Amino acid sequence: MLSEHEIQQYKTILLARQKEVNQQIEAIASWCEPVAPDQALGRLTRTDAMQDQQMALYQRQQLLRQQTRLKTALKRIDVGTYGICPNCKQDMDTRRLDVAPEAPLCVSCQGK
Repeated sequence: MLSEHEIQQYKTILLARQKEVNQQIEAIASWCEPVAPDQALGRLTRTDAMQDQQMALYQRQQLLRQQTRLKTALKRIDVGTYGICPNCKQDMDTRRLDVAPEAPLCVSCQGK
């Protein structure tokens, strides 16, 4: 079971990562906007712009998933279930939480 001090350390890490993810989402927002068909671009440049847009949309989706995982982990801290695997009800290894503090499952359950 995690100590209160450890939980506060993970909370600090989660909040910092959440801030970072939010900043990244904001930073790529303009890249996700549709490429206007009347924009004065050459054919190859337009294709490049559309490809950049698709990559930005994919990256945004990944960041939104990460944002959801971070919010969920912070909620688990608030309700007192952080560090406990919801599947097997066992304490999660701190090595797992050190690598991925937002991890919802222990390594065993994640692999199933």
